[in-house]
Amino acid sequence: STVGERERGSWEALLTAPLARWELVLGKGAAAALVTLLTVALDLAAFRLVLGGVAGLHPTVAAPPTTAVFAQVMLLMVPLVALSVMLQLAITALARSAKEAQIYLGLLPLVPAGAALVMAPEAAAPDFWNAALPLIGQVSTSVALLQGQTIDPWAAGLCALATLILAA
Repeated sequence: STVGERERGSWEALLTAPLARWELVLGKGAAAALVTLLTVALDLAAFRLVLGGVAGLHPTVAAPPTTAVFAQVMLLMVPLVALSVMLQLAITALARSAKEAQIYLGLLPLVPAGAALVMAPEAAAPDFWNAALPLIGQVSTSVALLQGQTIDPWAAGLCALATLILAA
């Protein structure tokens, strides 16, 4: 919406509105975060349903993790959503046209997908310092949770803190 407003010339009028720029950024960020959180929740729910369906059809396939495990994965994703929204806002602020922004924003989901693809076969639980790396920490911790491993709460907290610092 930011790039479109700039192209239509309504961005300048929006900037002259009687609100601080941080309020404007926060409002746009909150709207993007809500949509992103809903998307992550729907993806996780669909993932659990598909795993349950496959396990129901094939008795040799293990049952999917519990809903509580998926809720923990969702909590791990909240700081990553904040980082994603900040990256989206940065891209739209730097893009010269809506088409250019759409190209970059279309490529943005490939970053976590690539990390997940590379790290998914890794069966080791994430160590404390690995968790300090935004995105890597979320992926390794999520994979470990889905594999039934226990997670160090300090590592999960460090993962969230590092990601939120980068988002800020």
